[in-house]
Amino acid sequence: MADTLQEFAARRATRRDRRTAVIYDAFISYSHAKDKPIATALQSVVQKLGKPWYRRRALRVFRDDTSLSATPQLWPSIEQALGQSRFLILLASPESAASRWVGQEITYWLDHNSSDTVLIALTEGDLDWDQATGDFRWSEATPLPAALKNQFSAEPRWIDLRPYRDGDIPKGPEFMGLGADFAAAIRGIPKEDLLSEEVQQQRRARTLAGMAVVALVVLWNQARLQRNEAQFQRDRVRMEFLAMEARRADTEATSADDIERAGALALESIALSRAKPRLGPPEPDAIEAAGDALMGLPLAALPHGDDEVMTLTVLADGRLASGGLDGKIRLWPKDAKDKPLVLTHGSQILSLAVLADGRLASGSFDGKIKLWPKDGKGEPVVLTQDGPVLSLAVLADGRLASGGLDGKIRLWPKDGTGADGPHAGWPDRGAGGVGGRAVGQRRLGRQDQTLAEGRHGRAGDPHAGRPCQVAGGVGGRAAGQRRRGRQDQVVAKGGRGRAGGSRAGWSGRGAGGVGRRTAGQRRR
Repeated sequence: MADTLQEFAARRATRRDRRTAVIYDAFISYSHAKDKPIATALQSVVQKLGKPWYRRRALRVFRDDTSLSATPQLWPSIEQALGQSRFLILLASPESAASRWVGQEITYWLDHNSSDTVLIALTEGDLDWDQATGDFRWSEATPLPAALKNQFSAEPRWIDLRPYRDGDIPKGPEFMGLGADFAAAIRGIPKEDLLSEEVQQQRRARTLAGMAVVALVVLWNQARLQRNEAQFQRDRVRMEFLAMEARRADTEATSADDIERAGALALESIALSRAKPRLGPPEPDAIEAAGDALMGLPLAALPHGDDEVMTLTVLADGRLASGGLDGKIRLWPKDAKDKPLVLTHGSQILSLAVLADGRLASGSFDGKIKLWPKDGKGEPVVLTQDGPVLSLAVLADGRLASGGLDGKIRLWPKDGTGADGPHAGWPDRGAGGVGGRAVGQRRLGRQDQTLAEGRHGRAGDPHAGRPCQVAGGVGGRAAGQRRRGRQDQVVAKGGRGRAGGSRAGWSGRGAGGVGRRTAGQRRR
C-alpha cells in the first residue's frame, strides 16, 4: 500500500512538473499512411476556432509530419512533445491500432497522464461502448491500440470523421462543428460558447476588415489627390516652360528651322492646355509664337528640282504651275500629294502665263514662247522672240504680251499664230477707217509701207494726227502711197503733201476731194 501511495505521489509530482512546462495544448497521434489529410485539417480547425483577429491561433497543436518508421531516431523529440502537451488526440483506425509507434505514444501518454485527457477521432472501423463493463467491446477489428484497454472509467469523448477519410481535404461547417468538440474540451468551455465566440470573432474580423478597407480607400484617394495635384503642377510648369522656350526661339530665329522649332514648342504648349482644361487657357507667348511660325513658314514645300524656280502661275483649274532653270514645267495637283505633270520646254524657263482659253504659255532664255495644250499632251505652239523672254502677260481681249531683253513688247494674235507688230492691238479700220493701218500694211525696219488706203502718217511726224481726206476716208494715206526716208511718193490720187513740208496740211482740191493732190502729182 505504501508503495502504491508513493508511486501515486511521484506521478502527481511528475504531472505537476510537466504542467509547468506545457507548450502544446494538444498532441495528435495518427497513422501517416491514410490519416494525414484529416490530421492536417483537424489541427487547423482546433487551432484557429475562436481565435482573436490579432492572433495567429487560439490553441497550439503538435502534429508530427515525419514517419517514425523511417526515422526512429526522432522518438526522443516525439517523447518530449508528448511530455509538453495537455491533451492527446488519437485518430483511431485499423492502421493506427496496428502501428507500433502510435501504440508507443499511447503507452507513454497513459504513463504520465490520465485517460480523461485522451480525445478520440474515429476515421475508420467501429467503436462500441459496453456500459456493463465500462469499456469498449474489444475484438481484432477494434480500431484502438491495445494500450487503451480498461483505461477508461467512463465513455471518452470521441467524434466520427469516417465520412472525410477518402475524400478531399476536409472542410465545411460540419467538419468545423466536429472539430469544435475537441477545441471546446481543450479550452474548457462549452461548445456553444466557443462557436458563439467564433461568430463574434468573425464579425469583429469582418468589421475590422471593412474598416481597414475604408481606411485604405481613404488613403488611396488621398494619395491619388496628391498625385493629381503633383501632376497638375508638373503640367502647369511644363506648359509655361514650353511657351517661354517657344517665345525665346521665335525671337532669336535666324532660319526656317528655328521658326519651325519655335512653332513646335508653341503647339505642344497649346495642345497641353487644351488636353487638360484645368491648366487654364494657353499661354500668350505660345499663341504669339505659333502665329509667327504660321506666318513665317510655308504650308507645304514642293520639290521642283535642284535648280532655281524662276516663275509661278495658277492654271484655270486651280493647279499650280512652276518653271525653273532646269527647263522643266511642273503642273502640281491641287492637294500637292501626288507627283506633278512635267512638261519639257528645252531651255531655262523665265516666265509663265495662262491664256484666256486655259492654255499655258511659257517663255524661255532661248527666245521661244510655247503655248501648251490644256491637257499637257501633244506638241505646243511655238512663237519666236528675239532674245530671252523675261515676262508674259495676257490682255483683257485675250492676246498674249511678251517682254524681253531686246527692249520690245510684242503683242501676239489670240490664236497664237502669225507675226507680231509694234502697234499690235491698235484699233484697225480698213478702207475708210480712222487711225488704223490699211489693209496689207507691213513694217520693215524703220519704214511703213501702205498697200491700201486709210493709213495715217508715220508716227512722230509734226503733222501726224491732223485730219486729211483721201479717196474713201479721212486722215489716211492715198491708195498706193509709199514713204521712203524723208519723202512721200504719191502714186495715186488723194494723197497729202510730205510730212513736215511748209504747206503740209493745207487744203487743196484735186480729183475726188478737198486737200488732195491730183492724180500723178509727185514731189521730190
